[in-house]
Amino acid sequence: MKRLPKSLGGQLKRLFLICLFASVMVTACAGCFAIVSANFGWLQARILLTTLSIALASVAGLACAAYLETRRGVVLPAVGVVLTLVGLVMVLITTWGKVVSEGWAHSTISICVLAVACAHLSLLSLCRLVWRYQIAMVFAYVAILGVAGIMLAIVWGELHSMEVYQVLGVAAIFDAAVTIVVPVLHRLSAIEGDALLQNDPFHRQRLLEEEISQLKVRLADLERARIELVEAEKYAPHSSVVNSKYQEEIYIE
Repeated sequence: MKRLPKSLGGQLKRLFLICLFASVMVTACAGCFAIVSANFGWLQARILLTTLSIALASVAGLACAAYLETRRGVVLPAVGVVLTLVGLVMVLITTWGKVVSEGWAHSTISICVLAVACAHLSLLSLCRLVWRYQIAMVFAYVAILGVAGIMLAIVWGELHSMEVYQVLGVAAIFDAAVTIVVPVLHRLSAIEGDALLQNDPFHRQRLLEEEISQLKVRLADLERARIELVEAEKYAPHSSVVNSKYQEEIYIE
């Protein structure tokens, strides 16, 4: 039986998930080999760094693909996926390359920082907040992009003063706080949403319209899958006959 076509977000999520499992297994094996091996050298270290980089990139890509699959946002997760792939390639070149310039190293760090920021925002954007809690996502964007901006300023501006690191620490704490608060507000929004469905007909109508639009997209995907299945059966008459005979045998038994 032919599988139904998945959305781009679903395909990317599956790809990053497979890469994550594979890289974690290889990293675990490389780590065990590093422990038991007496001659652990630079080659083994490069292999370990490569698999670890693929695992981290898979986590970031998985977060972006999950948000892309919801179809509630396109630009942010798409940029995150691109930055993740570009950053992974640059990290691998840095790991295995013999000559790496300072500008290349700064560019690699910058791409990775921006990729992590996009993945972080995509993960938080999976939360559904009622309108009065939407300000929390604004704070999340400010905190996450602020941390990324400070890190880029440190990398490119070579700012290594104590004041800069203090500002980075404050921004990171604020970032962590928002990361904890947003999922809590997501849960509260779900509870309040159930109450609003019972008391506010306009809110209920808006939610129903959103659900209907999502179902229409799903129905379009199913209709496209049905058409592709019918077209495939036209060019495979033998398989159709075999399947019909197999079903008749099962029915007779």
